[in-house]
Amino acid sequence: MSVLEFEFGRVPRESFKKLAMYRDEIFVHHKLHETAQYIWMVIVSSDSYASKVHKIFKDLYFEPIEIPSVDIHQLLHVYADAIDDVYSYVAQENEIHNLYPYIAIFDNKYTLNGFVKENNLEQYKSLFDVSVTFDVKDPAEVPALQCPTELKNNWFARPFELFLGMYGMPAYNDFDPTMFMAVTYCLLFGIMFGDLGQGLVLAAVGFLFEKKNKLFGIIGRIGVTSSIFGFFFGSVFGYEDLLNPIHQSLFGVREKLFDVMATSSTMVLLIGAVAIGAVLILTTQSINIWNRFRHHEIGEAIFSQNGIAGVVFYGGILLAVVSQTLYGVSLLNPIFYAVVIALPLICFLMKEPLCNAVEHRTVKPREGWGGYITMSIFELLDVLLTFITNSMSYLRVGGFVLSHAGMMLVVMTLVKMTGGAGPVVLILGNLFVMGLEGLIVGIQTLRLEYYEMFSRYYNAGGINFKAVTADTAD
Repeated sequence: MSVLEFEFGRVPRESFKKLAMYRDEIFVHHKLHETAQYIWMVIVSSDSYASKVHKIFKDLYFEPIEIPSVDIHQLLHVYADAIDDVYSYVAQENEIHNLYPYIAIFDNKYTLNGFVKENNLEQYKSLFDVSVTFDVKDPAEVPALQCPTELKNNWFARPFELFLGMYGMPAYNDFDPTMFMAVTYCLLFGIMFGDLGQGLVLAAVGFLFEKKNKLFGIIGRIGVTSSIFGFFFGSVFGYEDLLNPIHQSLFGVREKLFDVMATSSTMVLLIGAVAIGAVLILTTQSINIWNRFRHHEIGEAIFSQNGIAGVVFYGGILLAVVSQTLYGVSLLNPIFYAVVIALPLICFLMKEPLCNAVEHRTVKPREGWGGYITMSIFELLDVLLTFITNSMSYLRVGGFVLSHAGMMLVVMTLVKMTGGAGPVVLILGNLFVMGLEGLIVGIQTLRLEYYEMFSRYYNAGGINFKAVTADTAD
């Protein structure tokens, strides 16, 4: 590692002119002062070339000036106030300099455009101690200008802004799905990772470190729902019979309220998972309809697969299946086929012309009727396939319930096989399941949120409101 060496001194004026001959040498110099006979200067070189540099300047009749030794701590103490003043001045100038990218100058007047929160407007105006003219407008008055969004959520939903930001911020005055996401994420994760003991551990860790990162806040909340469903499943750190007496006294059952590992429970779990998915699909469609009407997008609200036509189609088929399965009543008749099947399919097929008609635009498609019909047929097949795959995608909820129970069964089997080392195996096994499966279930739940729910009702496209300060202006 090389070290820089500094040296002060003077050379005759004639010798200083000769330094141009040593342009390729490894040193730099700077003129500090000059008289008629001498030039005072500073030389900076590397210790690797120190001897060579010294020889060069010796030939130029360089006269070194010894740098007096000083007590740095004493200097800092003596000039502490002056240093603080300099630092304050530099910090203030740096803050002003960082604001330059946000300021334009016209006719010797500084112009600053930006967004201020409405409840902070008067406080913002009071910060200026010079003559300033304010032109305040509501974002609705300038529709071409994209207004940033500031999320406002309660204590429960606030940590889930982390996941929402990963997908995209909502546009200004658009629907903020953070609360809906928080509720559904906790619900789905709790079902898939139902264990009272492990849930309480996740909740304790999450709430303990919540102030450090929003991710811990999420862990704390899903830990609560995991423990709730773990109580109903009767599972505590893999012990499936520990809560049986409580279940028997509270619910009047023979063993436990719901035995995940029972053969009869498999179909209940899978059908229940699809039912949860169906409810969530209908809910997200309803949110989309409400949001479309808010933005006066009447065509999308009525004719799209996530609009009223989609609710009639998907909800009608579900109603027919439930009616036939549970009550033995068939709803299949000409009226059903016409209203629930044919009419929505026509809406899906002719969505663009119908939307144009409702919104008073040209009905004829841009690519002509032939090309439009051909393309719409393929899009219709994709819509129908999407309804099926979205519904089946929720099977993973029931599948992970069985997966979690199966992994804990393996852990408990190893505990019995290891004898005296059983407690250690039990602890390590639970930690392994909480780490590995907790991560997998968390990712799968996030996938359901993004691909099965957000895709139906949420467009994102907003930008986050971030105040300009000395730290953020860079």
